[in-house]
Amino acid sequence: MNLTKSGMANVFYVDTTRTFGTVNQFNGVSEHLMKLYVGNLPANTSTKDLKDLFTPYGEVTFARVLTTRHGDHPRGFGYVEMLKQHAERAISELNGQRINFMVLRVSEAKS
Repeated sequence: MNLTKSGMANVFYVDTTRTFGTVNQFNGVSEHLMKLYVGNLPANTSTKDLKDLFTPYGEVTFARVLTTRHGDHPRGFGYVEMLKQHAERAISELNGQRINFMVLRVSEAKS
């Protein structure tokens, strides 16, 4: 786990590009995160929309809808990161659901 301590006492920043865990700053307990792949998103889905879709299942620590290199056109998929138990519930309840005539595909992201 790559942690960088800030100038404040007992506050750490997590490099989420390399790890699927974080440290709870209140009690130091390691809480495991899961990164989810979300496919078949409607073309007008924003990162905020994606985060809002998963928030009812638990705190979203990271959300991103991927866009094309030459412009900001969504590519139809994205990633969400949240606590493992919340992510598992989100997968079971959102996978196969219809959003604007599109059938969502939600699964654990492959590394």
